[in-house]
Amino acid sequence: SDESGSLHYSLKTEFDGISDPDFTEVTTGFVGAPKGIDSVGAKAFIVGVSGYVYSTDDPTSGVTVLDAGAATSADLLDVDAISEEFAVAVGHDGAVVYTEDGLSFGATTSSPVGAGVNLNAICVVDEDYWLVGTSDGRLFYTFNKGKSWTLKGFPGSGTVVVYDIDAATHSVIYLAHTTAANAGRILRSF
Repeated sequence: SDESGSLHYSLKTEFDGISDPDFTEVTTGFVGAPKGIDSVGAKAFIVGVSGYVYSTDDPTSGVTVLDAGAATSADLLDVDAISEEFAVAVGHDGAVVYTEDGLSFGATTSSPVGAGVNLNAICVVDEDYWLVGTSDGRLFYTFNKGKSWTLKGFPGSGTVVVYDIDAATHSVIYLAHTTAANAGRILRSF
């Protein structure tokens, strides 16, 4: 939660389908507010303000700082991981950082956007193929780990805000965005 600057977790046994689950708040390890989280296996990557990247394999113990804003000082808004070693995070002013060892993060050699445009969403299909969604309603993809980017149009692109992207398969992609009328819409590739 970026509101509380903390992580909240609940045990699977709390989800019985009848009563509201109890959540426990953990603040241990956070320097700034977290903005996005993704987990693979037992490891979760968490990104936040000032370029901080955290991880945890036990939320009851808090988080560990993996990158204290060295790869980028921009606020990071979303992260997507495909393994406990490979994750990509995106954020303000076109920031894109990634790890191939699950420990150290570095910036890509290029970004599809510049200052004033935020990357709100990241979808990592494989180690080379990534998609990003922007605050000004555009979708970009790369097939070479962010060395170059290609703009991909979609109905309403450029007039909306992209909020999330997810891949069901290598070729079936879902994109959530607002419309010009400020309604939510989900698109699917085919």
